[in-house]
Amino acid sequence: MAMQTKSLFTTKWNDASESKEASYRRLSVPALVAFILGVLSFVIYFSVWFFFIAAIGITLALVAVWAIRRSEGMLFGIGLAHCGLALSLTSLVSVSVMWPYYTYGLRLEGNRFFRIWFDALQEDNIPLAMGMSAPYWERPSIDDKEKWWRDQYANEWKLRGIHNYTSNKLVRTLLALGKKADITYYKTLLSTVGDGKDTVISVYAVTYTSELGEKETFFIKMTGVRQFPTKNFKSAGWLLEPSPSLYVPEEFR
Repeated sequence: MAMQTKSLFTTKWNDASESKEASYRRLSVPALVAFILGVLSFVIYFSVWFFFIAAIGITLALVAVWAIRRSEGMLFGIGLAHCGLALSLTSLVSVSVMWPYYTYGLRLEGNRFFRIWFDALQEDNIPLAMGMSAPYWERPSIDDKEKWWRDQYANEWKLRGIHNYTSNKLVRTLLALGKKADITYYKTLLSTVGDGKDTVISVYAVTYTSELGEKETFFIKMTGVRQFPTKNFKSAGWLLEPSPSLYVPEEFR
């Protein structure tokens, strides 16, 4: 039986170098960071100001993919980079689609709240109008308006508060006009989300017929804030903050 001899030419001289190169393979740091940022990018749903997390995550993911492909096997982690890229893109795209609908709904809800205030004054419902300037969880029940008025007259400070409220020129004008005023939505100046609350600022046009029989119009700026109570996070509610005020649109200045 012939013995097999190991020829010098059958030795794989690159075995040692291949194992050495394999031991040098390392995880791409940009790929790992891109994956972490991709996971964190979903905080953009709480505030759009966090969009930079997704933007940085996308940039690092692309850098990682480019570096791994040029490393000739020295780097690995392209799966993490792809996953981070997908997560960051998903966050940005979904928010860019959802955000217009959310702000549109926010404006509608705020404007419905403003209409309640106008209707309250046109119907001479001072308890309701005054209560809208306080958080809903602090508003007294006004199911019985007669009882509410008796409580106010029995307290000097509460009665003084009513006097101050109705002495406001804008409030007094709306009370005097009543149903004679035609109140229409004019435009929204601002709708923002942040700091745990939603804010809507809208302008309304109030048109009425003067004693001379001419149509007169003035504008009112309404600022509504929707927020959660400090301790009870079951639901959010609106309040007027600050009080409505006269406003002159830029196109009429």
